[in-house]
Amino acid sequence: MKFIAASSVFFAVIFSLRAQENLKAGDLVYSTVAVLRVRATPDLNGKQIGKLEKGDSLRILQITGPEVTVDKKKARWVEFDFEGQKGYAFAGFLSTNWPLLVHSAKQWEKAEKKNAASLAERERQAKKLPPDEPQPFGECLSISAFGYPAEYEAGCSEKKIEAIRKLMQQRSLNRNDAVEQYGDAYCRGWLELEVAGYNCSFEGDKVSTFPIQN
Repeated sequence: MKFIAASSVFFAVIFSLRAQENLKAGDLVYSTVAVLRVRATPDLNGKQIGKLEKGDSLRILQITGPEVTVDKKKARWVEFDFEGQKGYAFAGFLSTNWPLLVHSAKQWEKAEKKNAASLAERERQAKKLPPDEPQPFGECLSISAFGYPAEYEAGCSEKKIEAIRKLMQQRSLNRNDAVEQYGDAYCRGWLELEVAGYNCSFEGDKVSTFPIQN
């Protein structure tokens, strides 16, 4: 399933922190601050037409405007589609790495180690089986662990869910394909966890039903 395979890509880079990202047109990026102003023009004096919250995502149309410094961060501006009109946001507070919203970095680091152990065990068990024989594993070992369910639910906001619904209607897509095209890591992670059933690597967090059903 392409959803499961895709997870290894965006979760592998979550902790690859960079001092300065070379953002480009087409990138899906996330707000890394609690409130990021969206302006009508690419400058600090531009009229504010909205805001993004931490974890909100957008697809960059182009990098534009002058380089400015805000809170010791020096960057230009990104242009993107904001509710049907052109919007501009300061690139210094945007990242291709989606931010943690609920759990700490230390918790994630601990989880990553547990994930690696789970995956290694699955691979050891697979080597013992004859070719083409179904793997008699429960769901705990049928997938590599993704993360804490609460993290995905917090990031896959109602606004994102509504955008996914519109994609389904406009392009006649099923739920999985619409989430894949929308691309948001939080929503993808939530749906992947639901497809998997549950994630045995994390005690405490429960997987709620994804808000959109096929």
